[in-house]
Amino acid sequence: MPYTCEQSIRYDSHEILCVAISPCGRFVACGSRDGVAVWDDFEEDPIVIIFPSSVSSLLWTKNQPPSWCLVCGLKNGCVVVIDCDSGKLETFELQSHKSSIAAFTNDAVRGTFASGSESDGCAVWISDLLGKYTLKARFTAREGKAYSYPAARALSFCGNGKYLLGSFADGSLICFSLESETIAWGTHLGVRAIFAELSTAADSILVISSTATVSSYSLKDMRIGSDINVHRRLVPIPGALVFPVAMVHDRNLLFSGSHAGDIQIWDVEHGALADRINLDGGHLIAINALVPEAPSRLVIATVSICDQVVRIRIWKEVQENGMVAARDFTTFNHQS
Repeated sequence: MPYTCEQSIRYDSHEILCVAISPCGRFVACGSRDGVAVWDDFEEDPIVIIFPSSVSSLLWTKNQPPSWCLVCGLKNGCVVVIDCDSGKLETFELQSHKSSIAAFTNDAVRGTFASGSESDGCAVWISDLLGKYTLKARFTAREGKAYSYPAARALSFCGNGKYLLGSFADGSLICFSLESETIAWGTHLGVRAIFAELSTAADSILVISSTATVSSYSLKDMRIGSDINVHRRLVPIPGALVFPVAMVHDRNLLFSGSHAGDIQIWDVEHGALADRINLDGGHLIAINALVPEAPSRLVIATVSICDQVVRIRIWKEVQENGMVAARDFTTFNHQS
C-alpha cells in the first residue's frame, strides 16, 4: 500500500525528540529539548509550551469529560497533562518518577494511563469525573530485591484493566496486579530489549534486541516456566535496522529509518520489505504510526532533518494506480 504526504511543515525549533498523532487524527505533537508543540489539523501555528526539561515520551488519551489530552513525559521524571480543548495544564511533579519517562500506555475506557521510567519502575494514574489525575498504583522495586527495575520499554493494560503488562530493557516481561499492587507473574524473553511494542490487546509483543535481532512473541498461551522459544518467532529483517522505529500491530508493519535517507516499511509476518517512503534526502529523527479511529487509513508522522532544516510530515495510506501521490501538500514556516 503506497503512502501520500498530506501535510508538510518546516519547523524552526530546538531538537525534536519524539512525535505523536492523536487517535482521532486531528492533533499532532512534537516533544523537544525545550518543551512541546501541538498542532490542530496544521491549520494554524502550533501551541508551544515550554518545560524546564526535555520531553522524552508522548501519549494521547481521553479525559473526563471526553476531550483529548496530551501526556508529556519529561527527562527529569515529571509527567505533564495538557487538555488540548481547554488548554488547562496539570503537572505531577511531586508524585512522578526519579528518572526519564521511557514508556506510556492508556486505557481510555477506564480513564487510566501508566508511565514507565528509565530506573524506578511504573506508575498508574486514574482520572476522576472532573478530569483530574491521581496516583492509583506504583511499582518501584522488585519483590524481595533492593534494586529497582531497568528501563521500561513497553506497557499495556490487560485483564479488563486489572493488570499492567510491562517489558523492560533486561528482557523481563512482568504482569503487575493493580488491585494488590504486586507482581502477578513474570518471565524473561531471552534477549535484552532496546525497543519493544505490545499489541493493544497485550497478546503479542515485538522486541528488537541490542544486536538488532527482531523477535515476535505470542503471549496468548504463555505460562510461567514455559519455554520462551516456543512462543518466539525470529523476524528475518535483512541488513541492520536504522533507528528510530515504530510498530503498528494491527497491520503487522514495522517502520524504520535507513542509511539511504528514506523510511523502510517491513512486513513483520513475512520478514519482507513492504514499501518505502521517500524523505527527499532527509535524515529521520522521530516517527509515530497508528490506525486512527476513523477513517481506517494508516497515518504516519515523521520528523526529518536535511541541511539543518527540520520538516514534519503527515503520511496516509492511499491507492492510486500503485503509485505514491503528494496531494493536499501544504507548507508553512514557524519561527520559535
